[in-house]
Amino acid sequence: MQNKTRVRPTNSASSLTAGAVSEEQFRQAFEAVLDLRVTSLKDLIAECQKQAVILENTNNDWTKRIKALQSLRGLIKHDIGCYAPFAEQ
Repeated sequence: MQNKTRVRPTNSASSLTAGAVSEEQFRQAFEAVLDLRVTSLKDLIAECQKQAVILENTNNDWTKRIKALQSLRGLIKHDIGCYAPFAEQ
C-alpha cells in the first residue's frame, strides 16, 4: 500500500487573495463584450459556429477562448434576440 502525501492549504494572506477580484472588477470584465452585429440568421449561425469551433479546441490559448466567449456574449447582448428561429435550432 502506497502512502499518498496530501498537500494542505496555507492560511497566509497571499494565498487567500491570489486570483481574487472584486465584484466590480468581475462585472467590468463580464460586460466587456465585442460589438458583433449580424444581418441575417445565416450570419448569426455562422458566427456562433465559428466561436464554437474555437471553444471546442482545448488546445487554443485562453486569450483566444475568452475572446470567443466575449463574442458570444456580444451577440446575445446585441442581436440574438431578433432571430426567433435561432432559438428553435
